[in-house]
Amino acid sequence: MAYTATVTLDFPRCQIIGRGLGLISGIADINPYHTTGVEITAITGKFRSLLRCIVDGFSDNGYLVRWNTTDKCFHAYYPTTIISTSGTVNDALGYGTGANAFITANGAHRGVSAGSECADDLDVGVVNFIAIGRI
Repeated sequence: MAYTATVTLDFPRCQIIGRGLGLISGIADINPYHTTGVEITAITGKFRSLLRCIVDGFSDNGYLVRWNTTDKCFHAYYPTTIISTSGTVNDALGYGTGANAFITANGAHRGVSAGSECADDLDVGVVNFIAIGRI
């Protein structure tokens, strides 16, 4: 199956935010995902040139998502837990407990980074986005 992203905009057309600049916002449901992206004209077609498309980060199905300026579409990645023991951390600043702790009891930093790109035909889910460009 081919890459598909169903876009639902918050406003029917680009909102003017400055001289020659416009903004759109909305959600994109990425299903099915494919590593060979297809330009999402429901977003890029609203502008003479798209400057930035900013994504929430995580989809509602838990995948890391970013805009790819070359393919002009979203790319999705499996999240990977990372632990760094570099730097000094005050244990009192820890957030969460156990495996969900942002800072562990031994002072290690815990976070999430992008792992490998998601597999083809995966239901990545819904992401929120804001796009800014020249109109």
